[in-house]
Amino acid sequence: MKRLSLIVIFLLISAVSPLQLANAAIKDGSKCSPAGASFKQNGINFICTKISGKVVWKKKSTVPTIKASTGIQSKSFNLESVTFSDDFGLTSASGRVKNTSAKVKNALMTITIFNSDGKSIYTTMVGSAQNVNPGETVTVQFIGTGSLPSGTFKYSFQVDTEF
Repeated sequence: MKRLSLIVIFLLISAVSPLQLANAAIKDGSKCSPAGASFKQNGINFICTKISGKVVWKKKSTVPTIKASTGIQSKSFNLESVTFSDDFGLTSASGRVKNTSAKVKNALMTITIFNSDGKSIYTTMVGSAQNVNPGETVTVQFIGTGSLPSGTFKYSFQVDTEF
């Protein structure tokens, strides 16, 4: 009789636990384990990420490539196209940048992303290019902190220093 009671209790516990787990919704910033785990819920991908010493779920977003139709010129460089992303608490961009001068150039560059008002700054990212030949187009990796704004946003490109 004891054995039958234990089996019934075991079956009840094992039947209730998966239901509770299935009903627990994952939210951006809630605790998780282990770091690196991923989960898809309602079409949204979540990654278990260590941020500021805590392991939490972080919504993984993908932002489509945004191409400048005529390019954005700053000093001797033209930003021809850019792809934005934000993963693991970092904002990043991969930009195709062309040296439009007649000399080999090095440069420090900034991409600024604006709030929905189009005027106030949401975040900035920095990148650099070294020994870019005249007329050469290179890929520059830009990095910043935080996340990208949701939806459509405005951005600017600026060469801070070139030599």
